[in-house]
Amino acid sequence: MSKKFVIEKFNSIDEYVKTIGKRPVNKVFAGESLSSEKKGTSEFAATATYQDSVALIERGFSEGLDKMMNNHGERISFKIKSSRALPTSSPVGYAPIVPNAILGLPNSMISKKTVQMKTKVVSIWYDMGASCGVHSQEILKAGRHLLELIDMLEKQGYRVELRVGNFFCGSKEICAPFVKVKTDKQPMNPLKIAYPILHASFFRRQGFKWLETSPQVTDGGLAWGYGTPLRHDYNGDRRKYLRENKVIDDNCFFTDHYEACENDAKGLMKLMGLK
Repeated sequence: MSKKFVIEKFNSIDEYVKTIGKRPVNKVFAGESLSSEKKGTSEFAATATYQDSVALIERGFSEGLDKMMNNHGERISFKIKSSRALPTSSPVGYAPIVPNAILGLPNSMISKKTVQMKTKVVSIWYDMGASCGVHSQEILKAGRHLLELIDMLEKQGYRVELRVGNFFCGSKEICAPFVKVKTDKQPMNPLKIAYPILHASFFRRQGFKWLETSPQVTDGGLAWGYGTPLRHDYNGDRRKYLRENKVIDDNCFFTDHYEACENDAKGLMKLMGLK
């Protein structure tokens, strides 16, 4: 039996957190003990309460960045070189071109002209969902590889768009929220992006809360254990599977926690078909 996909897209983390914070618990989880709100799960969710996870979003996950950079030995930078300003002659500008002015030529001033550089946009969808046996430190490791991949791509002239989410697979439905955490038009703020990429709570607090409150989720079996990761639910080519079911477009690259944990930035780049 083919399963129904329940996918909800958000354009920012702020939109995501506000939406799931004001929605009531859905029928599937009504009367159940909510894992998103469970206290004292520091090893599992890397936060003691849901409120702690929201506070991390607001201030940024600086501890995770520091830990990652200490292991990496080099600060990651995110710079996009998509345009540059070239000096050109013009009737108006900020400085005179003396020879032109003496000759009475119209273009006797120096101005700057912005030239758009041709760049290729790469859209990445990252599923950070993992089984309950995966430690929060493993989630941080996978996120580090993903950040290094983005850094490597942008240094080669690519512009990267990134969506982060997590699949919950039940017997009837495959459900997932996906949040745009980086656009292709602006460089990434490492502190702002650290939490959704590196921290287990983005999956085990906010992700769980989305599943508990989404009105589109109707698979009652998901209340028992919150389903399984897509990696465990579908053994075939997941990228092809998601494209065939219109979850991602043909030009999107999908990867998950397990693949990002197993492959460093160069390995992920190879899987993308890029050098």
